[in-house]
Amino acid sequence: MSEGKKYYSTPADVITYSGVKADDLWLNDDSELEELIESWLEQIADKIHKHQDMNYFEELEEIPPAVHDIAKRMCTNKIKAATLNRDSNITRIDEFTVQQTKDFVFTEEIRKELKDLPQKKRRLKTL
Repeated sequence: MSEGKKYYSTPADVITYSGVKADDLWLNDDSELEELIESWLEQIADKIHKHQDMNYFEELEEIPPAVHDIAKRMCTNKIKAATLNRDSNITRIDEFTVQQTKDFVFTEEIRKELKDLPQKKRRLKTL
């Protein structure tokens, strides 16, 4: 992880897992691809923190490996969504049905897995 940057997983792990190449996302080279993935991993870390109502970097001594895996998979989902949207944001279902490509970065499966990880208990607000 780069000094001062806070994200889970790594651009290298995402690239290996997803098989993405720079030209898949219309980028010029691998350094641009790594920068893009790093920025996406930072956004994903923020989403995880908000969903869990905690920042694992600040509140845990050791980050559960599952958090890194979830971030890697979410970033791979973002890569898939980006390539689909760039090709066409319309998906043909059958001869007569089309629909807009859906954002599937934060899937229901990922939400379920996050429930098993440390999180702050949310208090109900009283009036």
